[in-house]
Amino acid sequence: MAMASDKSVPFAEPLPRSINVVLGALTCTVGVSWIMLPLWWRFLEIPDSVHSGLYGDQSFFLWALERAKTSRGWRDFVINCDWNQKGCLDLRAVPQEWPAMYLIGRIAAFLGARTSVVMSTWYYLSPLFNALGAFYFLGVVTRRWFLSGSLSLLVAFQLSLIYRIRVHFFLVNAWPLFLVLGFTWRALEALEADGKRFVLASAALCSALLVLATASYYYLLFGALLACALTLLYFLLRLPGQGAGKLLAQRRIVVFLAMLALTGAILFVAHRHVFPGGAQGQHQASHHREASDVDTFSPKWMDYLKPNSDSVWAHAKLRKIRWTLAKEDIQDRGEILAFPGLVTLATVMATLAYLILRGLGYVAVHRRLPQRFPARKACLMALVTLVAVLIGSQAGGHVIHRVVGAARCFNRMAPFAVLFAAALVGVAWSWPRWASHVLAILIAWGAVTEYRQYHVLRPVELKPLDPLREDARRLREECQGGVFAVTPPIGDWMYAPYKTYLLAELADCKLDGISGPGFVKRQGAYSVSAPVGKINRGDSRFRRE
Repeated sequence: MAMASDKSVPFAEPLPRSINVVLGALTCTVGVSWIMLPLWWRFLEIPDSVHSGLYGDQSFFLWALERAKTSRGWRDFVINCDWNQKGCLDLRAVPQEWPAMYLIGRIAAFLGARTSVVMSTWYYLSPLFNALGAFYFLGVVTRRWFLSGSLSLLVAFQLSLIYRIRVHFFLVNAWPLFLVLGFTWRALEALEADGKRFVLASAALCSALLVLATASYYYLLFGALLACALTLLYFLLRLPGQGAGKLLAQRRIVVFLAMLALTGAILFVAHRHVFPGGAQGQHQASHHREASDVDTFSPKWMDYLKPNSDSVWAHAKLRKIRWTLAKEDIQDRGEILAFPGLVTLATVMATLAYLILRGLGYVAVHRRLPQRFPARKACLMALVTLVAVLIGSQAGGHVIHRVVGAARCFNRMAPFAVLFAAALVGVAWSWPRWASHVLAILIAWGAVTEYRQYHVLRPVELKPLDPLREDARRLREECQGGVFAVTPPIGDWMYAPYKTYLLAELADCKLDGISGPGFVKRQGAYSVSAPVGKINRGDSRFRRE
């Protein structure tokens, strides 16, 4: 059982659990499919394509995956000796998820698939995986599986997650963190149940942590904060209950901590030996973000309540009452993606009003809180929601930035604030038995209506790569295994012409004239030959000398 006060609570759903799980999974899957169907259909028509075209980070990710696909091993992937006659470029100068890039690139090589197809598939299936991950967490917490299926849509299509389809390959998948939080809850529950379930839940948690550590360093940071907050608040609310002291003294706590320590040791060994990082301290400066970036790339409190134009449906509705982000709110700011969605806000506000009115009415009649309601679980979800909102704000971001200098974009916490708020909704509507089913239908309908109109999900955003393939063919003929010089030379590769790099990778042509903070001394690497041509890095045109 989740909390002490819930042990005697009739918490069963009106339909058998198996039927509710199936209904919830179907609602989740069908809802995501209906929202994504236009984009999925367009992708099936032109699979060799990239969302939003090749600019900025999209070119960067596709280039890295292409390099991983053709590399001879890990070191050959991350150490690039083809671009400068004096040194080798260490790709790890930029804090990205290089182990995941390498693994996905090798999978593409094994399948014989184009990296563009693999990348787009990863992007377009991510809402489904995110929804299923959120569905699992919400289901195990609320025990309302049908309602959890609808609530998972609110989490999976929160603007910060969906926006990543346009610009960020490794922030589009939050499902490993959702699973970490779900398995954390299962382990906490199993502390009071039996040893076998506890060991299984703990093993699942450690496995999910390994996947999360490989997939995203940002979500790993958030996961550590949220899982710790969830566990701490769980015990703080559990302590007043009978037998809490015995619970903390159990040997299962020692087993749990030992398994987490073993997971940490595996991650340490992988970091040092399987996917070794760059030279110690060598790339520290490029990993650091200025404190002022936290204000630019993190939400203010009102950003959680006001939509920008990306939320088309909500923006159109709230513009009538002038409750949207004005131009002066958006000017000189990077990402304003904290808005949870109009359906989400309406659901949470209706739930809070329902709790207050129903609670006050019950107390007025019976002079006590209703025994049927799991009050401690509701308080726990409300508190963790506030923690997530605080971490995702500028104020909380500055605190974390003092510890982790590479962190800046705390709007990325917004989906997890929605996750815990959705859990609060699920717990609250477990009180009247059939209300959760009615609410599930209403939320699913509202979510599909709202999210189908996102700008980023329009099929026209999908851009074919035929022009790039033709340019690569021409460059291969001109290069013939030689070296092209980048003109003019580039000295800071973090803002480099990634399309040019991708073009050279596809054409199997070496580049020269590139240097920057990521370069390391050669260690037995071959030297490049004299350039046979030049590439204009502004428009990727090339010519022979």
